Amino acid sequence: MNGKRREKKYRDIALKAQRGFSFGKPLRLCAVIASDCAEPKRTRRSVLAQTYTGFDLFDAGSDALAAALKEDKYDVIVPRVAAPIPPDAFFRVAQAAALHPDADAFDSCGEGFDAYAAKLYLAGGEAASPCFTGRRPAERSALARTAARICAGMVVFNGDLEKAAANAENILRQVDAFFFVDNGSDDLSPLESRFAGDGRVRFIKNGENKGIACALNRALDAAGEGGFDWLLTLDQDTVCDPELIGVYSRYLHLEKLGIVCPFVIHRGKCEPEDYLAQPKEEAELFHTYDRCITSAALTNVAAAKAVGGWNDELFIDAVDFDLNYRLQQAGYRILRANDAYIVQEIGERVPIKLYDLIYRFVGDHKYHGPKLFSVHSDTRLYYIARNYKWFLKKYGAKSPTVSRAANFKDMLLRFALYPRKRSRLKMLKAVRKGRRDAKKMTY
Repeated sequence: MNGKRREKKYRDIALKAQRGFSFGKPLRLCAVIASDCAEPKRTRRSVLAQTYTGFDLFDAGSDALAAALKEDKYDVIVPRVAAPIPPDAFFRVAQAAALHPDADAFDSCGEGFDAYAAKLYLAGGEAASPCFTGRRPAERSALARTAARICAGMVVFNGDLEKAAANAENILRQVDAFFFVDNGSDDLSPLESRFAGDGRVRFIKNGENKGIACALNRALDAAGEGGFDWLLTLDQDTVCDPELIGVYSRYLHLEKLGIVCPFVIHRGKCEPEDYLAQPKEEAELFHTYDRCITSAALTNVAAAKAVGGWNDELFIDAVDFDLNYRLQQAGYRILRANDAYIVQEIGERVPIKLYDLIYRFVGDHKYHGPKLFSVHSDTRLYYIARNYKWFLKKYGAKSPTVSRAANFKDMLLRFALYPRKRSRLKMLKAVRKGRRDAKKMTY
């Protein structure tokens, strides 16, 4: 990314953070140009380039500044700007000010301080760097953080249980309890023996494969019975950020929050190092249901129960979209914490160059530009065809992911480039059966 594009990206992110999306109203900002500023004109331009209409800029010691400060109308003040600020200064600090109501000051890296630490910071001569100070008392009192009780639930069904155990251990260090929900695995002993001495771990056995939705509801019931506030839902092959819950905890104070989810890095499309190096918003609220998947989603237990939990009838595909849609219809919000990520694998994957071009045409997040394509079994194709048709008919809620056009392009690609040692006739039969069976489902 060249310098101008990077600067524009930082500016766009800073403006969105300054508008205070997590509170529904903009931050009230002002900045003060230091009296010893060597390049006041350039400094003014660098500040104004990263701000929106309504931002006030004052000279140090001016009467206008004294009058403005007496009115106490600013949430955030940049106390002393002595030189042109870099394009990412407001990006880092404004997003922190918008999302962390428990801090009184933020330095140019977005680190937050309480009132006492802020005084020490400013007294130590660091005020020359961009620093926001101020508070939002209304939000601070209303959104006081509580010690939320968090548990995790992992659905397991055969596969690599040793890998599932390793992924579970990574999360177990971050939560209060862990539920393994078994959908009828042939041998669960690798997991049972590994966690035999840990009282925080509980095994819930369905006895047979009743689908991911049923298993998730068993975990949700266990979370409710245990008095937990949040349930982290996991696939057995998902590799989570070791600081996942710590990042999520920044946002649990937000009102009407239904789900917090991570950025999903699909193995083979992007590496964590590449993603983390990109400029990005700290967090963003989703306005559609199709950008949050079940894996590593931290779900509000009370909210999920209020809307009926996951739909057992769906079995596997569109289970997450269905719950997301009902939560949003009930007024709950879905937030993605972009500083948290998971590494995900979806079935067998093969390189497809043509798919990259088609995916760009469909339109999706640029980090998701695929280099590999997921190969699903005929049974999985059946559920994809059935559940997506049911979803469209029941809700009529189209999106870039769930629509007749998107489904047609996806299926066309599968039949054009596959099978790889598979029968197109069997694939077609699975899809047609799924579409027919969609008519028999509950609406």
